Amino acid sequence: MIILLPLLLLLAAPPAGNPGSNLPRNPIQRFNQLDTNNDGAITPDEAPNWFKMKGLDADNDQRITLKEGMDWLSKQQANQQPPPRTPRNPQAPETDSNLLKAGNIVYADTPTDARRQSLDIYGSTKDSRQPVVVFIHGGAWAKGDKAGVGKKAQWLASEGWMLVSINYRLSPAVKHPAHIEDVAEAIAWVHDNIATHGGDPERIVVMGHSAGAHLAALVATDPKRLGKHGKSLSIIDRAILLDGAAYDIPNLLSYKNLPDSSRTMHYNWVGRNEADHADASPSLHIKEGTDIPPFLILHTDRTLGTAECKSMARKMEEAGIPAITVLCEKETHSSMNKDLGTQGHAPTEAVRLTLEGAYDGD
Repeated sequence: MIILLPLLLLLAAPPAGNPGSNLPRNPIQRFNQLDTNNDGAITPDEAPNWFKMKGLDADNDQRITLKEGMDWLSKQQANQQPPPRTPRNPQAPETDSNLLKAGNIVYADTPTDARRQSLDIYGSTKDSRQPVVVFIHGGAWAKGDKAGVGKKAQWLASEGWMLVSINYRLSPAVKHPAHIEDVAEAIAWVHDNIATHGGDPERIVVMGHSAGAHLAALVATDPKRLGKHGKSLSIIDRAILLDGAAYDIPNLLSYKNLPDSSRTMHYNWVGRNEADHADASPSLHIKEGTDIPPFLILHTDRTLGTAECKSMARKMEEAGIPAITVLCEKETHSSMNKDLGTQGHAPTEAVRLTLEGAYDGD
């Protein structure tokens, strides 16, 4: 695949034999590995060649942050039309409706709500064995629908990926663990059946927004969820979280400044039982020596959300599990999801790079 993007040139692997030539190809992972003291910035002694890139060290403080790198990329894309890139699927249809391969498939063996326990499959008809993104919508565990895929299906198809968008039962009709049980059953169904629709069960990435990000994190960290269906966490290649905030619920509910509306929202879906709060917390299921996949954690500049994201990433790193956090300062909670798949959109670029790492086995 031909990749002609400034950030990739910036973070390209050095020639064989040079220091760092064994670093991963994924640019964001490369950034984190070159940041040897884990202070969130690259200094001239860590990567001197980076400081030759004009405008990359935007504030001239001799420290290049990941945010500066993503902002630099956005400016490059805004100022010039990037050279054409050969997509993995050059025949991708033009509209999401044309991409819909199968809709309203009930994934539950014994459904109690067939509409909510169903999924839609989007993908090109030209390719077989396409890697799969399972998308989990947000909506405070109480609203939202699998139909709200926005630009994702078309964009992913152009990259050679299939999209499976799932519904799950909603509160207040149900409470935890109903939501995560549905998500796990849907992913197990995908692993068992997606090959008949042209997907690759060996390449499954789970992605969610807001409440969906929480559910994506939980299904990828708590082995009992997929274990109920005879699956292990190893069937998930990556987890991509779009601006979630409920990763350690006991800690989140302990904040004195948590708005009453937020506290009520959480009680609505998880209840007031402290054992359920812990059980529903992805951060509290992180353990060393497990099959938890690498995480990409994207977040906006929300105080509690940022703290939750960074705390979970630290726990994963302490357990030896790759976790990348990216502050998307220019995004809102809505635009993070709504604009995913748009050219020049920094979260889109971060997701694409992560997907390429999963596709290439990095």
